Amino acid sequence: MLNRLDTFMVKAHSYGIKLLISIHSYNTLEGAKDFYGKWYGTGDFYTDSNAIKYFKERIAHVLAHVNPANGKTWSQSSEYIFAFEAQNEAMHNQV
Repeated sequence: MLNRLDTFMVKAHSYGIKLLISIHSYNTLEGAKDFYGKWYGTGDFYTDSNAIKYFKERIAHVLAHVNPANGKTWSQSSEYIFAFEAQNEAMHNQV
């Protein structure tokens, strides 16, 4: 069964479009909209060893996700994905 993003990926591919996968957004830190923001905020997320460990695990999980449409992990799905970015607008409010 395809999840929403896998389905979107297949649809985009049918139009010749590859996706940029952003694994996280700074805005969720700033607004404490996910557990990283609630637990670490905008400052500690980038320096706390636990936050870094959890985020590395998240990246590994995303890259290992198998797209049922092609049977490949996302890290092997270059026909659907042209790039990954660890975080959208990383540290844009930081000095």
